[in-house]
Amino acid sequence: ASMDPEIGTIRPEEYDRLYGIVGEQIGDEDVEDVRVSLEGPHARPGDWVVARVDGHVAACAVVVPMAARIGSVALPALQVEVVATDPSHTGKGLQRAIFGEIHARHPDRLLHVIEGIPFFYRRLGYEYAIPQPSQQVVDGLAIPDGWEVRDATHADVALLMEMQEEAQGAAGVAVAHPAHLWHWVIESSLYRVVVASNGVERAMARGYGSDNERYVMETAATSIDGVRAVAAALADGGTARIYHRPGLPDLTGLGGRTDPSGYAYYARLTDPAAVLDLLRPEFDARLATSDLAGWSGRFLLSQYRRSFVLDVVDGVCGPVRTEGPVPAPVFAGGSGVPPDLFAHLVLGSLGAVGLAERHADVLLGAQADLMATLFPARTADVHTWVAP
Repeated sequence: ASMDPEIGTIRPEEYDRLYGIVGEQIGDEDVEDVRVSLEGPHARPGDWVVARVDGHVAACAVVVPMAARIGSVALPALQVEVVATDPSHTGKGLQRAIFGEIHARHPDRLLHVIEGIPFFYRRLGYEYAIPQPSQQVVDGLAIPDGWEVRDATHADVALLMEMQEEAQGAAGVAVAHPAHLWHWVIESSLYRVVVASNGVERAMARGYGSDNERYVMETAATSIDGVRAVAAALADGGTARIYHRPGLPDLTGLGGRTDPSGYAYYARLTDPAAVLDLLRPEFDARLATSDLAGWSGRFLLSQYRRSFVLDVVDGVCGPVRTEGPVPAPVFAGGSGVPPDLFAHLVLGSLGAVGLAERHADVLLGAQADLMATLFPARTADVHTWVAP
């Protein structure tokens, strides 16, 4: 008889069973990624969470810790990847149990990001908060004169991370790979990571995909020629699909066409009060450069069932207090944003004003100027392990 699933960490004798589930549910090539994460030189089996039914692994997911930034403020993040369930056990709440375990294990990771199945993660408390980037689709790229391109090695990981940090500096929201994920990517035969230089500038990118079409991801370059060098090397005569990034030169300069994604990353901010409290230096800086410089007053953000309040004195935000329900925040002098739009408010491309235009229960009231200042529309640059 089936009992409640047992949730725990993967054991070595269960690896083959896991590879079988991933191969069947996601694809055989993804087994290569999973094998590197479990058995490679930089393996982290403790990051895997599995659900067992009658003693056998029936579902899995892996946690990838990430570094994130909102404006000038760093916050710990994680990404959930390789979410798979044995077909005979789907629809039985196994992933809900796994995600419950992930959330319980990582209370300090305030931002959780997922690139994943349409609608599915909304049922687990995530929202579509960050638009995915468009791609520049270009044929016939050639490596420009004077540029040399080579494959990245494990010795390059610190350099890769430094180049990514520079590339992400232009974005209002950034989520970045940890070192071990770069090692996994270099170890996996699924990807090719290249570094290029012309003696003055350097560039890099990760390629993924079939022989005749390559996704060119995590491109870092300060000139369009740098982009051209790494994309041409990765495409190797085929079509390059280069992801746009806020910190890259204008990719339309390469020609081809721009393909919008139309999709978005899921996000979940686990503790809204803690996130708002962490963002106080960012709020202070935004107030200082706005028409509200030196403002004093009370800021009230209601999620309807509970609310968050902070006092602003001469443009400096005090500690965030969590208070009770405020069902009519506009009448109370505040603003209302429902809990399932909070991540979009903080991270998204619409900002408070754009959200209020699109959602009937986002109410800015007399605080509209303050909300627009504290929660602007933001650009984003998100790393994911698997191609978006």
